[in-house]
Amino acid sequence: MGDHQYWLPVSSRVESRKIRHAFRGKRWEGHSAGTSVCGVRCAMAEPNELDWFQAPTCRVCTDVLIVEQDVARHGEGSE
Repeated sequence: MGDHQYWLPVSSRVESRKIRHAFRGKRWEGHSAGTSVCGVRCAMAEPNELDWFQAPTCRVCTDVLIVEQDVARHGEGSE
């Protein structure tokens, strides 16, 4: 599979605390904002260790990536 994603604890307009969202690409390259896999527009900044520890993982990003992985796997075995 050639698709890549990375996780980053970020601020969003929806939550008062940081949330660890998934983003398309191999790694964060210093962008000031981005749209997560689940479609949330987020302000992006270099996270510290506490951000990684405290930010919960976005369940919707996780679910989207699981579905994409299942589709890719079943597609490989179809005739």
